[in-house]
Amino acid sequence: MKSAIAIITTALLCTVASADVLPGISQTEMQLELSQRVGRGLYEYTYAIVQENQGDDALNVTGMVTSSASNVEVIDGQFSVGDMPSASLKTSDDTIVLQIDRSSPFDPQSLTFSYTGDPAGVEGPPTDDYEEAASYGALSTSTNPYTFQSVNGSFALDVSGAYFASEAYQITASLNSDLVESFSLSPRQIIFQNFFVSGENHVVFYGNDDVGSSMYFDAIFWAGSHSISFSVVDGNGTPVIADVTFKLSDNPKVTKTVHYEGVTLLVTDFPARTIIVEAQGEDGQYGSTAFIAGSQTSAVIVVKGIDAPAPNSNLDFQNGTVGWVVSGPGTIAEQP
Repeated sequence: MKSAIAIITTALLCTVASADVLPGISQTEMQLELSQRVGRGLYEYTYAIVQENQGDDALNVTGMVTSSASNVEVIDGQFSVGDMPSASLKTSDDTIVLQIDRSSPFDPQSLTFSYTGDPAGVEGPPTDDYEEAASYGALSTSTNPYTFQSVNGSFALDVSGAYFASEAYQITASLNSDLVESFSLSPRQIIFQNFFVSGENHVVFYGNDDVGSSMYFDAIFWAGSHSISFSVVDGNGTPVIADVTFKLSDNPKVTKTVHYEGVTLLVTDFPARTIIVEAQGEDGQYGSTAFIAGSQTSAVIVVKGIDAPAPNSNLDFQNGTVGWVVSGPGTIAEQP
């Protein structure tokens, strides 16, 4: 019986594949998607992560963040990146969550990012259930679907682990269901010039690789030509240094974050949609507003900090209502 158990255990262990550490991939940017206060001086921040691959093509990339700072707790530190061709930039498919005590300065250098995944290659598992085999190539783009694009901006798709078919008739691309016929094609990249239109851009791509296997891409991007100038002030009208995030109301994951240094800033590329604005000051101040891009060209965001604790030693009502402002008659009833 012991021998049988040992054999089964060995077989199970042999089926477990561990991902490779990918030192060529590094974090380049943290894009703030959500911030919320969860306690006095305590905030939770949700970030999408942008990373660059300076190594070889990689598949199934996963990232992990850890913190060495005592005032930063990693609530959710694992995030999926997917496939990354060499020399590409890509935004994570999901997000991380950090809880930061803003009573101490936040140092981004206290965060450490690491990446694991699989080396890319043209070899792959057999596909015996499909009449047309899926390509082992991985399609990706450096264009971030979670930020605003410029109208008429270009769009490129890159392939790793395979090559695009050399004949254009083997490639079909559409933008908002309209066929796109103008593009430039090379073995590893296809480029669409003057591509994005104002508003939603639903991009669908079908194509073959150089051995006739199919490749597919489907994503939504948002682009616009409207801009707004803004400033961030406190209740006295004094400029406040702050991180300001603009969110698309149709999809709050589509954001643009800028750093305000006390001088009016101009932010561009908004579609004619409602844009939600949130400002987070260096000392924990917070403010928000919203505007319809195209109908408003300027905005002032007023932020407010956390008020000082109430000078009341009777916060637990042990001395009745002493120290509290009570309007009208009232009594305090003991709870069972």
